[in-house]
Amino acid sequence: QPTTTRTRAMTSSDSSKDVRIKQLEEQVATLHTKLQSYESLMDDTLEKIHEDESQEEKATRTAIPWGDIFANINSGNDDYVIEMIHAGQVDPINDVDSNRSGANTVFYQSCYSGRLKIVKLCLNLGLEPNGDIAGNGLTFARNRQQYQVVEYLILQTLSGGAANKIVDDCNTMWQEDGVLGAFLSEMKAMAQDEYDKFAAQMCGMIHALIKNRYPVSSFLLNLGMTLDAAGTWSVVQTTMNEIIKNTKDAAGWYYLNNYLLNGNSFLFRKYKLCVSAAADGDSEEKQQ
Repeated sequence: QPTTTRTRAMTSSDSSKDVRIKQLEEQVATLHTKLQSYESLMDDTLEKIHEDESQEEKATRTAIPWGDIFANINSGNDDYVIEMIHAGQVDPINDVDSNRSGANTVFYQSCYSGRLKIVKLCLNLGLEPNGDIAGNGLTFARNRQQYQVVEYLILQTLSGGAANKIVDDCNTMWQEDGVLGAFLSEMKAMAQDEYDKFAAQMCGMIHALIKNRYPVSSFLLNLGMTLDAAGTWSVVQTTMNEIIKNTKDAAGWYYLNNYLLNGNSFLFRKYKLCVSAAADGDSEEKQQ
């Protein structure tokens, strides 16, 4: 009988706990709903504040003196234009002169007129070197044969943006011992036809990067040497020869120094040749 009483007490206690837990869950749900309402209200309020500030800023900012700005760009008075930019009188990237077509922003007109100092300022202010705006600026500069601006924008394209971030990440990975070996081991676990297809795709991608002078990491260079030493080396050698023949190709020399010469693919090539020389038969690799 005492056991029965204790069991009933425990059952009653458990039931009470269940009710309390349910009440707490309902309270939490209510609080969560209120919090969401408060967050929504706060977002709306902040958005309204920013809207008011933006309208006030537009109202108080004097009209952009486009005539003076473009005249000073064309005459080479960079200091006037830069002072206008720092004073907040004109956004060199986003403000557009609606009365002009073509080079209708400070950045575009600076590319068109070869004002390198202003072009550099625009990139320092956050213009994405691999974006459409920079690409349009490059076209303006190229059409007007503004070679200093052309070279600068191309170098910025090579040294910045997502492609270079990938190269940095790959080179960091490459510094870890055994990465290439582990990658190749994973490949060799494939069926032969899958391995051949994947290797051909990888080599095709690596060769295309080099031919088009896109950023390429040491990891990819050495992977290409491992999968297709003769083919990869041929592409590297051809690209290097094209660059070396043109001493005025600043972008090419930058690519040669920072990508092709930045890895250990030359040492790898020598190693492959030594291995090949020791092999029997007249393989293509040994002949080369």
